[in-house]
Amino acid sequence: MGKDSDNVQKQGNQVFVNGDHLHAKDLRKEDEIHLGHKYIDIDREFKKLELNSNSFARNKQSEGMQVNFNDMNNRYIDVSNAKKDEFNNIYVDLDAQYLMAPQPITRNCQIFCVNRFFS
Repeated sequence: MGKDSDNVQKQGNQVFVNGDHLHAKDLRKEDEIHLGHKYIDIDREFKKLELNSNSFARNKQSEGMQVNFNDMNNRYIDVSNAKKDEFNNIYVDLDAQYLMAPQPITRNCQIFCVNRFFS
């Protein structure tokens, strides 16, 4: 809880946190605590996401992709003949307007990388 916690109260030999009584089995002395895990470094994770995003964005649409948005109610992406890269990725370039449209985009695969651009 830290030394500056305002929600900790001591009443006699009892300790309360947010009004709830803590029992001896719930308490540890500070020097007895050993962190078995590290907390998430948010800045580092966002940096990794940014690097991955930039890496994906440098790729052109995979050869053999079929992207058809002629019928706005039957838009689809077919990757069955798409050529995968050395990391087994398939890329498709889409204008952001298609991703923001209310109609779904049908696809015949689980995951692929989408490079979006704004026109």
